[in-house]
Amino acid sequence: MIIPKPLAKWRMAAPFLCATLILFGYVPSARAEDSIVDAAMGDIDGDGRQDLAILTLPTGKSRNDVGIAVYLRDPTLPTLKRTILLPARFWGTSSAGQQPQIAILENRSITVHTENMAFGREHWERTYTLVWRNARMLVAGFTYTFNDTIDHDQAGSCDLNLLTGRGIRNGEQITTGRQRIDLADWDDSFGLSACGIEG
Repeated sequence: MIIPKPLAKWRMAAPFLCATLILFGYVPSARAEDSIVDAAMGDIDGDGRQDLAILTLPTGKSRNDVGIAVYLRDPTLPTLKRTILLPARFWGTSSAGQQPQIAILENRSITVHTENMAFGREHWERTYTLVWRNARMLVAGFTYTFNDTIDHDQAGSCDLNLLTGRGIRNGEQITTGRQRIDLADWDDSFGLSACGIEG
């Protein structure tokens, strides 16, 4: 799916701002033992104000345990209110080439990018597009690319819009059933299956 550009100025300032808010107690971290690996600010719910989304990694766990927390502006108070808290939603580590990234785009969607581009021969990237609809955080898009650094014939890509049931696999258009999947219920096997790829 076509992904608009992130709000660059807020993307750059978000990690510092997020750390400052947590330091002074305005925004509690997802869990006390979690560390923040990335953060972004932007309008998520369409009220014209800056919301906050962070990715977290539990101390002592290196991968498969990246969580997400989303804070929306309180409608009556100048504070951020935690709306989403989901541990262990994405794959990632704190190592270079495996660090997850989050961004809030101009169309109010959230993208979470994960990758393994540093270790082993099998490299891959996955991007999840999330949207806030009727007080639900839905997985609207799933993009997957992979390649074998030794066997170059083993490579492919798939880009799905889950809400429309349409996508592109290895340069060819495909049609899948429309799906409205909450992030809390998401498993990568949903996207990989729709792409015709074994996880």
